[in-house]
Amino acid sequence: MNQEEFARLIRSLAALPRESEWVELKHNNADPQKIGENVSAVSNGAALLRKPMGYLLGIKASNYPMASRIIKDTIIAGFIRPYQGSGVSSYLPFWA
Repeated sequence: MNQEEFARLIRSLAALPRESEWVELKHNNADPQKIGENVSAVSNGAALLRKPMGYLLGIKASNYPMASRIIKDTIIAGFIRPYQGSGVSSYLPFWA
């Protein structure tokens, strides 16, 4: 996935009004059993809806609208840019 594709993905996930079968919001979960169950559920939901991938986002559900708006606005403004490093997606300031 290149930088533009990643930015499109983040914008599309940020535009979602709530969780779905293929996008789950989880926060402070360190239980391997529960993580495995969540991955399985999201994977199955994505497959049933013919989505290429499912996503587990480490955001409290109550904070999702605010977090998605902040991410979307800062990408559009050019203050951050998507970065894929060591298998974990993150964001870099525009000067990095």
